[in-house]
Amino acid sequence: MKFRLGTTEVEAESRVEADAVVVTVDGRTTRVPFRRLPGGQVQLFVDDRWCLAWSDGRATWVDGQSLEVLRVGSTGATAAAGSLASPMPATVLRVLVAPGDAVDEGQACVVVSAMKTEVTLRAPRAGVVAEVRVVAGQSVKAGEATVRLAGALGEAA
Repeated sequence: MKFRLGTTEVEAESRVEADAVVVTVDGRTTRVPFRRLPGGQVQLFVDDRWCLAWSDGRATWVDGQSLEVLRVGSTGATAAAGSLASPMPATVLRVLVAPGDAVDEGQACVVVSAMKTEVTLRAPRAGVVAEVRVVAGQSVKAGEATVRLAGALGEAA
């Protein structure tokens, strides 16, 4: 997945573990320990010190400095081609589609919640829902597929 930080684009992957975010950028993997704090804030251990971090879903602040990190070319995490996956360990709040439903690219399919933050998993392309693998209230792991699409509209399911 590509991310843009300011004017710089990088190829990166990340996953959230119980006490750390593991980030791989340009083939180099870094483990960033974190601690959850009240009010949705976290502390990140970076450069041998703890930094206070917070995000409202649009911007992120680290030690009071605002960072804009944009995902490029992705509307949701995918576990495999045609699958929508949770980007982090989470609880499924709502399932908005059912098998057989036609979906448009970017359509909301599943809403998950972690650390008091809701994330909407959106269809990466138009298609037909082949399988829904979760129900509301279910816990999911980072990268776990929630919905699988059969293909573009008009293709066999």
